[in-house]
Amino acid sequence: MIDLAKRRRAIALLLGLLLVALSFPSLAGAHASLTGSQPTSGATIDRAPPRVVFRFSEQVEGSFGAVRVVDERGRRVDDGHVSRVAGGSGLAVGLRGGIGRGAYTATYRVVSADGHPVSGGITFTIGRGVTATPLDVRSEAAGSSAPAGIGTALSIARAVRYLGIGGVCGLLVLLLVVWRPLRRAGRVPDPAAEPFARAAGRLLRGAALVGALGAVAALVLQTANAGGTGIGDALRSGPLGDVLGTRTGAWFALSAVAFALLAGAAGRLARATGGWLPIVGVALLALLVVAPAIGGHAAASSPSAVLIPVEIVHVAGMGSWVGGLLALLLVLPRATRALPAGSPRTALLAAVLMRFSPVALVSVAALTAAGTTLAIFQLTTLYDLTDTAYGRAILIKASLLTVAIGVAVVQRELLLPRLRRLAAGNEALAEGEQADAPATATAGGAEASAPVAAGPAAEALPAAGQAPASNAAATGRHVRTALRAELALLVAVLITTGALAGYAPPKAQTSGPASVTRDVGDLEVQLVVDPARRGPNALHLYVLDRRGQPLRRVAELRVRALPPNRGTPIDVPARVAGPGHWVAPAVPLATRGSWRISVELRRSAFDQQELELPVRVR
Repeated sequence: MIDLAKRRRAIALLLGLLLVALSFPSLAGAHASLTGSQPTSGATIDRAPPRVVFRFSEQVEGSFGAVRVVDERGRRVDDGHVSRVAGGSGLAVGLRGGIGRGAYTATYRVVSADGHPVSGGITFTIGRGVTATPLDVRSEAAGSSAPAGIGTALSIARAVRYLGIGGVCGLLVLLLVVWRPLRRAGRVPDPAAEPFARAAGRLLRGAALVGALGAVAALVLQTANAGGTGIGDALRSGPLGDVLGTRTGAWFALSAVAFALLAGAAGRLARATGGWLPIVGVALLALLVVAPAIGGHAAASSPSAVLIPVEIVHVAGMGSWVGGLLALLLVLPRATRALPAGSPRTALLAAVLMRFSPVALVSVAALTAAGTTLAIFQLTTLYDLTDTAYGRAILIKASLLTVAIGVAVVQRELLLPRLRRLAAGNEALAEGEQADAPATATAGGAEASAPVAAGPAAEALPAAGQAPASNAAATGRHVRTALRAELALLVAVLITTGALAGYAPPKAQTSGPASVTRDVGDLEVQLVVDPARRGPNALHLYVLDRRGQPLRRVAELRVRALPPNRGTPIDVPARVAGPGHWVAPAVPLATRGSWRISVELRRSAFDQQELELPVRVR
């Protein structure tokens, strides 16, 4: 009953941590933004163009059949052949022959370089004096969006894959860097070797299966998210093949294969003392560690040659720490229980913890250095930490890591030296040996199984609420509590990392023109600021009515640029560039940070709309 209760508490803790992922919004916003089109939005042209072209701020994938053109009745007029232009940062779709006068809507749903979907569109008219109205861009683009909850589910699947990577990485590190050298040095008693190998094999297999589940789920959800479909449609061979052709999809699939191979070889890996099998295990682990970097933000950002290695170090450091703690809590107690209570158990526990301590220290150093480097390259200003979802996720992750590091420092500087003295027969262990037999068994059991978090703890540690009979029992309880706290904090960090992968880095958001769209009343206002850097910027303002058409009747338009920190507003002289389109060619945005563009639009004496559009200036 005690084992079952503790297992239930562990499951409840894991479910609670997974709920953290739900507190993050689903994948919001696109990592690539539309920078231009041919024809331009709202244009009236004399004859049909041979194709419609969309240009974006970064490379996009258009193999999902979501680039299309329809007439005012909703009939497809494109030929379905999508081609790349502008070095991969633009897509074009050809138009069928014989297209005549009328109103047309062109929409796109593409995937940016790091696997995130982008949707939108334009309207244009062929022929002067056409009275027909094009279909609503928002309705047409929304029709190709993924069902609600797909984005959040994808973040959770990523977090599960990270948990699998962490478990596999830490277990292999503990096996190859800690346990095997101790066995070769003769510091592991023979009775403890087989129980440890058996428990390590089971846990390694479980972590690999969890990671494989997360990778497969992420692949399917990525297909649904990219193609704007449900789970059932995403399982078809066509859409899955399209996603597998992208870098993100391919690395999800490679991760699943690597996890499956590790799960199959888990038992033999746990018992291997040499030969080729550990080399294969390390190779598969290396593939898993590099997968988030090559299939995510690092490879899609600049400079990728720096960000990819840094991200790999970041994942390896986190995995070694998390998985190592998991093994200490769930595997090591199996080995200590096979030994006589007292000094033999304490000696083995002390030897393992003292050898793992430098591994954890190196992992912490790697995490700190890599995390700082990633923040420097992915953030544009310190304001990004509070003004963007990516920055706020970094703050949450850094806060959790700071607390976890504090717990680790307490354990390394206070608890481990005490444990080492106990193992040498000093301090409280001597007191425990002078006590009667039941007290000695209790103290020795506590010391031997200090890191236990679940079932084995019932037999090795004093129950909660019992007063320790010796300093040895108290030390064991403190070690156990510290290990549990570290692991819980680091699992929360991994879940946060899964959500972080769903957000666009601020630097990616500002790589090129900044684009923002807001609804106000029955209007849609689109703002493009180019190049969104400190200095003169071109400002384009598009206003569409409820049908997605350019707004033609405007009595007065006033635009002001509001600097960060409530500086002096700048009046922006916007001139008419076309129906529903205003432009200001040289707006002086002299300060980096979060600007707000204030727009006051009056259509009549009784109809006025006001709104502010946020713009990040580098």
